[in-house]
Amino acid sequence: RLPDGAMTRVSVEASMRADEVLERVLTSAETLDADGAALCRDPRCAQPVSPENATLDALGLKHGDVLYVRAKSRAASEPVAMEHEAGAAAGSTSATAFANGDGAVSENGAGDSKPKPFRCLHGPRGMCEHCMPKEDPRERYQREIDKWKNRNGSSVAVMEALDALKFRIKPQENGAISAASVDTAAANDFQAYLVTTGFSQHRFGLLYGTVDAENVARCDAVYEPPQVGTAEMYVPSEESDASGDGASSSSSASSPSISTRADLVARDLGMVHVGMIFSAKPRKCILSALDVVTAAKLAVREGERRSGAEREFVIISVALAEDGQTLFEAFQLSDQCLEMFRAGVILESGLQKPNSGRVKMRDPVLVEGKETHSVHTEFFLINVPIRGHDGWLRNGAFPAANRELRGQHQRDLVEALRSQRDKPFFEQLADFHLLVFLSAILDVYTDMPGLCALVRDRREPTELEAGYQLMLDAICSSS
Repeated sequence: RLPDGAMTRVSVEASMRADEVLERVLTSAETLDADGAALCRDPRCAQPVSPENATLDALGLKHGDVLYVRAKSRAASEPVAMEHEAGAAAGSTSATAFANGDGAVSENGAGDSKPKPFRCLHGPRGMCEHCMPKEDPRERYQREIDKWKNRNGSSVAVMEALDALKFRIKPQENGAISAASVDTAAANDFQAYLVTTGFSQHRFGLLYGTVDAENVARCDAVYEPPQVGTAEMYVPSEESDASGDGASSSSSASSPSISTRADLVARDLGMVHVGMIFSAKPRKCILSALDVVTAAKLAVREGERRSGAEREFVIISVALAEDGQTLFEAFQLSDQCLEMFRAGVILESGLQKPNSGRVKMRDPVLVEGKETHSVHTEFFLINVPIRGHDGWLRNGAFPAANRELRGQHQRDLVEALRSQRDKPFFEQLADFHLLVFLSAILDVYTDMPGLCALVRDRREPTELEAGYQLMLDAICSSS
């Protein structure tokens, strides 16, 4: 938001510095003096963004944050024609940021065509349809309802708002992901443990990998958060918070939880959270209400970390068929399901019925023209083709974490490293579960990024990095 209340738009990236963003704003707003100008976090401009040479990502600035420009105005008596950008092309790495009348910074990556410039011919204190703040229609309806709280009676506007706020459930044919490809060894390891228990301990895991240029979600590692599986369903523990997202763990920075460490190791390896995998007993529904709510929670949480990631989130079901065969199926949640979860319309997982094919709602919704408080899960699912691939990490050699029947011990680390002694150092470490185990011995914030960089870049350590191999040799020799 400029000092005079006008809005200007600039194209920014998360890696840009705050002073670079300010420079672009001042270039666009020709009436402001660059001397003493600053970006601030409050309307009174008492809290400048600091340090100015830090990136937007490091400063924690993201979509929806409020920024204000502190600057002196130049003498200008004539209306200024300000040029704006209509949006960013789809697939572009940059996003369009807006400093609007409310100071909100937002992003726009929609559209398949190149940005189309247009000009606002009003003065710096004016506003038109091109530069006025965008408003969510659901917020407008909710304000109309709030006017009548604690009052007797109602109005036609309230009745219309109540009807407009009801979600009209409709299926979605295609998602953002064209296919899901799972590392064959990782999938077999997950399945083998289920077979070992006779499917008496159902489990779920987090899928880490990448999404390529063809919108294929490549899942290269499976991390199973702390959980207690039963013959009926998987039960996330309190530490995993039904998500297992390491970033959301409440553990301190000095002693991060295993889920936090697994998440950090995966991202140091260049992977991101792309989905979830779970097992299920034979039942009438494909995904239960618990599966949908858990997946929605994970997807939305990852979307808060990476813009648009929730639409790339895949769900893989491992089910035991009646003939004893194990079936792998892949799905995505519809955009409407994710929107309903963010709006709080879907009840929490603790209020859902286990293995039920109907998702309970907090507010009534419309399904095929009829009002209901529960929706069949199939309305929220998008079928995704599934296939396998041989990944770049070893899977199944080192024991996975958090399994009751097979724990992890330091002798497993020694045996794993000795069995790969004839291979390059980076190949000896190319095991996701081994690296997660190592993160409990070495410092996950200082030592592990360097080790993971060797594995990620597939290179031998330099002279400065030779200490990593010495540390591991010392660990093995002490066992």
